[in-house]
Amino acid sequence: MIKKANGFGLAELFFIYIIVYFIPSCGTAPHVRAHFVSPSGSASWAQSFHIQTPCSVPTAFSNAHAGDTIYFRGGTYRSPKRNFGDSYSGYYNVAHSGKPGNLIVFMAYPSETPIFIGTAGGTGDRTSGSSNIYATIFGTNNQSYIVFDGFSFQADSGKKMARMMVGIGHTDAIQWQGHIVIKNCSFYGGTVQNASGDNNEGLRIEGNNFVTVSNCKFTQYYNSIQDRNTSGIKMYWDTSCVINNCEFDSSTVGCFVKEANPRTTVCNCFFKGNYLAFYMGAGIPNHAESDSLKFYNNIVINSSYIGFYWEGAGTDSGVTNNDYIIYNNTLYGNNINAQFGFAIFGHGPEFYNNILAGSTGSYNLITDDYNVYWQSHLKQLDHNQWGMPWKTIWIGENVRNTFYSSLASWKSSGILDVAYDAGCGSNTNPGCGDLASNPLFVNSSGKFDQVTDFKLKSNSPCIKKGRNGLDAIGANIDSIILRK
Repeated sequence: MIKKANGFGLAELFFIYIIVYFIPSCGTAPHVRAHFVSPSGSASWAQSFHIQTPCSVPTAFSNAHAGDTIYFRGGTYRSPKRNFGDSYSGYYNVAHSGKPGNLIVFMAYPSETPIFIGTAGGTGDRTSGSSNIYATIFGTNNQSYIVFDGFSFQADSGKKMARMMVGIGHTDAIQWQGHIVIKNCSFYGGTVQNASGDNNEGLRIEGNNFVTVSNCKFTQYYNSIQDRNTSGIKMYWDTSCVINNCEFDSSTVGCFVKEANPRTTVCNCFFKGNYLAFYMGAGIPNHAESDSLKFYNNIVINSSYIGFYWEGAGTDSGVTNNDYIIYNNTLYGNNINAQFGFAIFGHGPEFYNNILAGSTGSYNLITDDYNVYWQSHLKQLDHNQWGMPWKTIWIGENVRNTFYSSLASWKSSGILDVAYDAGCGSNTNPGCGDLASNPLFVNSSGKFDQVTDFKLKSNSPCIKKGRNGLDAIGANIDSIILRK
């Protein structure tokens, strides 16, 4: 029996909360209708407005319209092999779009976690090289103005990759959809490592604009041959998307912004123990670009290959990777190759207020020249902390092959394309305000593997040493708020 409080049962109190929360006391309110779903729900859509008569997942996905909020009760939701559709759809596909100011919201019931367990190996989840690897559970079916909040995804009881598809694939005559939010969700890649070179990922975002992924966790999307097409997130043909406060852990690639994704922002994220933490791909030959990336206030640690890699356009003049801004990041302990590297044809990056320290590899920064005509361009590099001991900076791998083995040689190199003034006078030298010392992290765990470990001590040489003497160099850990 449900205990009464002030004459109301808990269900009635929750319904009153929905009314009070979603309907302001004045002005025009969105059209909000609450419905409920449970693992064993079987009620009709018309009956599911009451918490005691929930419907099934297919009923909710088929009937939700603009203004509906659908609460998923906690528990385990199992789906069989998906023997329909293709890799651009899910087992459950949204049938309708929301509207601006009148979204469709699929979300966990407060203080409960709906756990979705798919089954890998269906014909709809097979591509040329990835049979039996993943189960695509949710698909947006090219709908827009939708929120997904508070779900946990896995496949084959944690053995295989769980996957979600946002979009339906790109074509040259793309129809942009978007305004999708995925937040407070966890994606698990499984204990069985695949050996496929095809695309395999936890969240695929393709052919969208204004997608936000916030406070999500992507764990163990790992490929046994370290093929970079296996990743936590993968993006194709998207514009103005934001990835914020997410965690990427123990994957071949944490986040792969692969092709033609202009105006992408990645901020306040934690990349830990990946092979390659963040991978920025090129545009599409002859007709696309991946300009205006912002990558800031991220912590990137313990990558076994490289922390951040940016792949340019080579000799294709129809592809550009211009105007990237990379600032206030902390990269630590990224090994073997380098902490940061890129091969680029474009205007080149602004790279400032970053910490690169603790690597056991040979280099902090590598740039790659495609050939003698198509070389990496450097725009602005200043106020970075390179750590100690100094790790060589290698400019122009394959062609120029210039090595800077000290901070002094780096600061007098004159390698920038255009003179600018970062506080040291207008010139073409990088390194104004750069440091090569111990950044002095708190390291409260003693292991350098938690976000809080990278708080700066009060006597850190990085405090108030950023551009304009106001910002600290490195990430502000107080802005990195992760899913628990």
